[in-house]
Amino acid sequence: MITTNRIPTGKPTAVLADGTENTAYTITAATLLQGFSDPDGDTLSVFTLFANHGALSANGGGKWTFTPTGQYSGPVTLNYLVGDGNGGNVDATQSFTLANTGNRIPTGKPTAVLADGTENTAYTLTAATLLQGFRDPDGDALSVFTLFADHGALSANGEGKWTFTPTGQYSGPVTLNYLVGDGKGGHVDATQTFNLAGVADPNATPGYTLTVSPNTRSYPGHTLGEFSNYDAFAVIKDDGSVVTWGDSDTGGDSSAVANQLNGAIDVTQIYSTLHAFAALRADGSVVTWGSSADRGAIPMDSSAVANQINGAIDVTQIYSTYDAFAALRSDGSVVTWGNGSSAVANQINGAIDVTQIYSTDDAFAALRSDGSVVTWGYSGWGGDSSAVATQLNGTIDVTQVFSTDYAFAALRSEGSVVTWGNGNEGGDSSAVATQINGATDVTQIFSTGRAFAALRANGSVVTWGDSDSGGDSSAVASQLNGTIDVKQIFSTGTAFAALRIDGSVVTWGHGNSGGNSSWVAAQINGTVDITQIYSTLHAFAALRGDGSVIAWGGGDYGGADGDSSSVATKLNGAIDVTQIYSTDSAFAALRSDGSVVTWGHGGYGGDSSAVATQLNGATNVTQIYSTDYAFAALRSDGSVVTWGNSLRGGGNSSAVADQLRSGVASFANIYTDDVFHADGAAANHAPSGSVTLSDTTPTQGQTLTAANNLADADGMGVVIYQWQADGVSLGTGKTYTLTASEVGKAITVIAGYTDDHGTAESVASSVTAPVAAKATAAPGFTITRLTDANTGEDGGAVSYAMSLNTQPLRDVTLTFASSNTGEGVLSSNKMAFTPANWDTPQTLTVRGVNDYVDDHDVAYRVTGTVSTIDVDYKLLTFAPLNLVNLDDGRDGGVEIYGDQGGVKADKIQGLDGADTIYGLNMADDLSGGIGNDTLWGGYGKDNLFGEAGDDLLSGEQDEDYLDGGTGSDTLDGGQGVDSMIGGAGNDVYYLGYDAADVITDNGLAGDVDTVIMPYQLNKYTLPGGIENGAIAAGTQNSSLTGNNSDNRLTGNDGNNGLIGAVGRDSLFGGLGRDALFGGDGDDTLDGGNGGDTLDGGAGIDTARLAGAPTDYDISVIKGTKDANSIRAQLIDIDI
Repeated sequence: MITTNRIPTGKPTAVLADGTENTAYTITAATLLQGFSDPDGDTLSVFTLFANHGALSANGGGKWTFTPTGQYSGPVTLNYLVGDGNGGNVDATQSFTLANTGNRIPTGKPTAVLADGTENTAYTLTAATLLQGFRDPDGDALSVFTLFADHGALSANGEGKWTFTPTGQYSGPVTLNYLVGDGKGGHVDATQTFNLAGVADPNATPGYTLTVSPNTRSYPGHTLGEFSNYDAFAVIKDDGSVVTWGDSDTGGDSSAVANQLNGAIDVTQIYSTLHAFAALRADGSVVTWGSSADRGAIPMDSSAVANQINGAIDVTQIYSTYDAFAALRSDGSVVTWGNGSSAVANQINGAIDVTQIYSTDDAFAALRSDGSVVTWGYSGWGGDSSAVATQLNGTIDVTQVFSTDYAFAALRSEGSVVTWGNGNEGGDSSAVATQINGATDVTQIFSTGRAFAALRANGSVVTWGDSDSGGDSSAVASQLNGTIDVKQIFSTGTAFAALRIDGSVVTWGHGNSGGNSSWVAAQINGTVDITQIYSTLHAFAALRGDGSVIAWGGGDYGGADGDSSSVATKLNGAIDVTQIYSTDSAFAALRSDGSVVTWGHGGYGGDSSAVATQLNGATNVTQIYSTDYAFAALRSDGSVVTWGNSLRGGGNSSAVADQLRSGVASFANIYTDDVFHADGAAANHAPSGSVTLSDTTPTQGQTLTAANNLADADGMGVVIYQWQADGVSLGTGKTYTLTASEVGKAITVIAGYTDDHGTAESVASSVTAPVAAKATAAPGFTITRLTDANTGEDGGAVSYAMSLNTQPLRDVTLTFASSNTGEGVLSSNKMAFTPANWDTPQTLTVRGVNDYVDDHDVAYRVTGTVSTIDVDYKLLTFAPLNLVNLDDGRDGGVEIYGDQGGVKADKIQGLDGADTIYGLNMADDLSGGIGNDTLWGGYGKDNLFGEAGDDLLSGEQDEDYLDGGTGSDTLDGGQGVDSMIGGAGNDVYYLGYDAADVITDNGLAGDVDTVIMPYQLNKYTLPGGIENGAIAAGTQNSSLTGNNSDNRLTGNDGNNGLIGAVGRDSLFGGLGRDALFGGDGDDTLDGGNGGDTLDGGAGIDTARLAGAPTDYDISVIKGTKDANSIRAQLIDIDI
């Protein structure tokens, strides 16, 4: 007998009790199963229980604990399966409500300035200090929770105190991340920093100082503006000299420049492309070596710019693409080699200081001090930003630029994002445009090699770019919507990992490169907080709060697939892991005892067994560096240990082993700026002077301007102004316009620069009074003229800044028009104001038009219409702007181009001067008017009218109509079957290659008109009304025949046939063996040089010969038929 299992029946009937926000809630299977039964009598159980608005943890025994999302109150939905254990199950849903307790989260920002610490010295932290600047609106006592620090280990001492023990030999900034909580579930994220000052290494002789500051990572192997060398290492030693090893073609061999890297002039920092290095020296000069293409194909050659990077003007920073460098100098100018920047040279010459440079694989983007961006390099990879030029011109300051391999994304001061470059790789963000337009501020952008992820102020994430590389996050959208804030995002080459404030991690992108973390989901769900995430090209490694490590992704390339289980006992937190490093396909973890643990692909550094005794912590490892294929560990005694691929990547350093046994100070390294200074260098001088603001009692909507009178005995580089509100960064630039977001906050500006010794200096202004809210105003328009009052025929322009007086409920659009576009034209005819940007000034520019007529000053107006359904603005009118276009007092020839405002068929009329008119595209009508004009038709079937004057008409492409009018004109139809018409005057016609042009001369009887026959034609006969013909210069064999007029026919250097036909003709053969036939009439035949044949035909003819008579064949008709009689004919031979 066959028995069929039947599924459970019923519906949930239990009424779940309400819970309370911020309070754990217990759920039982017995409650969830109420209302269900099994027709076969099987015991029922609850499977796959899920809940929204919080997290579930199983307690065993049919019980779960639900922990609500902080501050959430409202309904919670439970989805689960009721199953009989025999494959029969049914879906079920339950719900309960979390009551609002009225508890409000803490507010504020950290305001304490933490004192500096010292390298290798314990540092004490207190809750009282970390809580400064915070308050609780309900009066609850605040505490510090989940405190984490990088570059060292924390231990709690009790009573609100912690001891931070730095990683050995580390100096530089330390970042603290923590939660400020009220004990009732309300909490807020906080970040603080302090600095660890370096101390002289007692084992180093002579001593040195190394200043370390972190760079922002884009994706493995790339920071915002530099690419790592994939096959070679370069180090700075304590005497300022450089040692290199690895692939000789990609920078491992520096022998060609050894005398410039020997420490006679200290090298302070080393930068890299994929295949080359550039060393910045203490005198501001630069030395380069390696290749500008893969594996030595083209040497890296900076000789063309040698006199610009010799230190006469100090180089302060160097940036790179795959195969090119860009050097920023102290005067704000940029010098490039390996990838030309000539097209934008006048934009990066320092007239407007360049403050930062960013890069894709093959393009650069320079941020200037006025908030604008200039790009160059391969156009498809971001070098051409013309499509978004108006969004990068500094009208709204760009504050930071991010990149994938092939595209850029610029973050602007109002929180919006502008993208360009390869559309499939992140350059096209149109699909998410409404999510990154600044309505909700984007605060940071992260990238893989082919996709972007934007973190917004509400903790949510927006992605775009290649869908397989992280551009599509729809599968995890509910985890990235800000319900639980995302605080940072990390990436492999093709996948993202988002770290949320509850310590959990969400991943997406290429599954085999870390996008699929399902195997380690229970270990990265926040039960033990994740504090930092590291990556190879293919895998992630997460450092947890207990010092343990979890890895996933990548198969044999360093992650969970080919995983870290072989070293799991070394990564379990028994000895804290403090930092993790990576090659393309392997990880190296530095532990708090100075030892190193590796895993991943052995050929990429995952196997360090050959050097295990040198990495066991007996001599502390202080830092690890990498190429694509190998690791190099710097130890506390200044020695270096290498492992990984011995054939490439620098895994074998035996050739320079003696130089690496001691005294190594720093590596070429893209992830931090490591600036070397020998202890013998002059002591740093602090800057003198002050930084001031244009107003210390600012108001919303006001534009503040920063100024300084700073001086520095060590010299000053480019000054960059960093604006802050209550200590939170707002952006950079000399000016900043205050928005509603800054109301109630104090404003400070920090002037920062790098002195001539490479030391970063900064001076802050005094703090302003809190920003006052803009006074209540009636609905209307605020219009501020930014320039002179009138336009001019010299191109003079007038600009107005416009905004709304009050916040509308609906969008408001202003549409503008010029009353006389012959005198003034507009930069844009529309402005759109929304409830979000109503108080952000937008600019209207009116530019004067030169009509090339002395018509005195002309008044005109710019009118505006208001379009909206907003109740406050729909009845308002826009008062016209009255302008005068100042005349330049001149008539003159004009140069006019068609296609203004887009490709179209133009109708252009010249004036009384010598005009030059270009039709460009489409079928244009061009008229020269009076004067000696030049008309160019361009593409399309054009009509060109010279009218009066000696004109030049060129039809160029397609079938054109050319009418010279009166005057001695030159007509050239160009390509296509053209019609050319001459009038009174001596006209010249240039015939097309196909001899199909139609030439009609309507001139006077006394005109002498000429047709120029192209040498490419075999033969041509002059049309009626044309007196002269000539074959264009060349050596081809061509034949030219006259008409019934008295013609003058001229050959070229080929073997020509000139046939006079009827009339008194003059034939000139030129070089070559020519055949001249006079035909009827009294003709003149001149063979020129060469063996020619002259046939005078009927009539009294004259033949002129050059050379020996034997070179010629002369045929003479002995008489002419006239009234039935024969008369003798004169033969005149000149030799």
